Amino acid sequence: MTRRLCYVANPGWPHVEKWARWFAGREGYEVHIVSESRPGYDEVRWHPLRIEGPRPLPWTIRAQRAFAAAFKAIQPSLVHLHNLEYGMFPAALAWRGPMVLTTYGLDITRFESRGDSWRARMAKRHLLRRAEAVTAASRFLARRTMEIGGLPEEKVFVTPFGVDTRAFSRRAPARTDGLTVLGMPKDIKPEYAPLDFIRAFELLRRKGRRIRGFIQGEGPLRAQAEGLVQELGLTEMFEIRGRVPLQNMPQVYEEMNICVLPSLQESFGVAALEAQSMEVPVVASRVEGLSEVLVDGVTGFHVPPAAPEIIAERLDRLILDPALLDSMGKAGRRFVEQHFDWEVNARAMEDIYERHIGSPQKRPLLRCGDKFESSRIGNASRP
Repeated sequence: MTRRLCYVANPGWPHVEKWARWFAGREGYEVHIVSESRPGYDEVRWHPLRIEGPRPLPWTIRAQRAFAAAFKAIQPSLVHLHNLEYGMFPAALAWRGPMVLTTYGLDITRFESRGDSWRARMAKRHLLRRAEAVTAASRFLARRTMEIGGLPEEKVFVTPFGVDTRAFSRRAPARTDGLTVLGMPKDIKPEYAPLDFIRAFELLRRKGRRIRGFIQGEGPLRAQAEGLVQELGLTEMFEIRGRVPLQNMPQVYEEMNICVLPSLQESFGVAALEAQSMEVPVVASRVEGLSEVLVDGVTGFHVPPAAPEIIAERLDRLILDPALLDSMGKAGRRFVEQHFDWEVNARAMEDIYERHIGSPQKRPLLRCGDKFESSRIGNASRP
């Protein structure tokens, strides 16, 4: 029997695209997307959302009718809402069958500070309680989602945005000619603290280390970051490159010896996982989201946020100890293979679908309280 999955989502979001294309290629599934914008991929069936009707009629009612018409045409086996936002509320009103809701990050971390009315917050809490299952990318997001919605633990599942370990696999050995390449694969935004990376890089340069650095991203702090690079006299050894397509990211990681993520906040650290899958150790802030995606002292180092001096100290330790650099890289690969392989994570979402469509599976699902067993990942010493 073909299962019709209906995604109510922004199809341009990379994570939505990843889920949609995987299930569209899975035998026994059709994926339909209800959205205002057309997906940029052909594997799914698109149903344009057109909210029409007389303007005096409240938007919620007009939107509910539009969703009801789409659901009637699709006849879905299950509806999956991607992101906790008020715009999803009419979809929940229009659908009476099985429903899954995925929270993504800012919809949860900024729940109380987004300027929503009390009605909007009530509607969002209704969405959380209405869904048969709620998924989140990290334990941090899962716990916060449970708090906001007053949800029992058995209703909330951790479904990480895993890594395609076949695509993110090192093809060539890391360079060993004495030059260490430090990379930050993040957008140049205040919450990702790119200036702290540049300042840490400068501290290492003062010590006479043979290093090169780059930021692979774009954002509102680009001009400020470029100005700091110039002010510190780093223009010959530090680049700010802009974004590249996802399929080109393995080549970016292959250039690095160490990945640096000095973020002040993160909902989930995909970049840290991609780097570790490529056998690149990670030095990252100990903030919610990032704290779950590396094993401190084994696959990389955690550092306090907003602490370029400590970032530089941890980087220096790796620069001066090639054996530690190599062992952490290999441990990182094992860590991702064991816990964050995309195929495994996608099948966990499939299990959630099947439980609520009507064919329960036997594989255990990840709860927000589950722990990683770091002892099976590697044995590099802690700092």
